[in-house]
Formats: sequence, structure tokens, C-alpha cells
Amino acid sequence: MYLGLIGSSIEDLAIKEKVNDIVRFIGYREDTEEIINSIDLLIKPTREANPWGRDVLESLALGKPVISIGKYDRFVKNNFTGLLLSQYNVKKITDWLVNYKLRKYSHIDYEKNAVKIIKKYCDPKKNATAMEDFFINCL
Repeated sequence: MYLGLIGSSIEDLAIKEKVNDIVRFIGYREDTEEIINSIDLLIKPTREANPWGRDVLESLALGKPVISIGKYDRFVKNNFTGLLLSQYNVKKITDWLVNYKLRKYSHIDYEKNAVKIIKKYCDPKKNATAMEDFFINCL
């Protein structure tokens, strides 16, 4: 959708579609932990097909499932840490959200799996050791 037809920002689109009371666009913030703790899950419908980044990693680290777009599945994994689509599909997203809402027991599994993925791939000591080993072996 071309935003120029409805205003200058996606916030204008939210107002036009009357969802601005349930969707917030907050931009860059320093207090991400407080914000992420207040959400149920993160939806990142990225145009660049990059289902990673500070928002995704911090959400997973705090046990929040993620819905995103792309093919890179190290962090966002279907029905494990969230929903990963190769392209935007609102029907698949809404179907997943309804299913997630109805299956309350799965929330705990998603939380555990999200934290588990971050511990596996983002452990600072483990990554520092791997980097050190890499450079030692290159010399």
C-alpha cells in the first residue's frame, strides 16, 4: 500500500483503519526491556525479509514469541519460537494468532523455546571463545 495516499506515516494508516488504540509505533527506545515485558508477542513484518535484529533477539531473550518474514530461521522457528513466513500473509498470521490464543498451554513452550534459542546462539562467553579460537587458528 502506498502511504502517500493516506498520510505521511504508518501511524496515519493505523488511525485511518481505526486500530491506533491497539497498535503503537514507538520507534527507537532505550528502555526495551520494560516495553518487551509489557507485550504478549512481537510482530515484525519486515519488508527486507530479515527476521532478526535487536527487537527479535531481545524479545526472544525475554521469552516472547516472534512473528516475522524471511527465510533465515536461526531464531524465529515455526511453532517453536513463533511464526516465520517467507512472505507477508495476513491470513496465515491471523490464523496463527487465533491458534496461539486458544492453546494457552503452548505459551509456556514458546517462552522456554525462545529463551533456549538465545542461550544457544547468543551466549557471550561461548561466542568470545569461538571468536578467539577462530583467530588463533587463522595465524
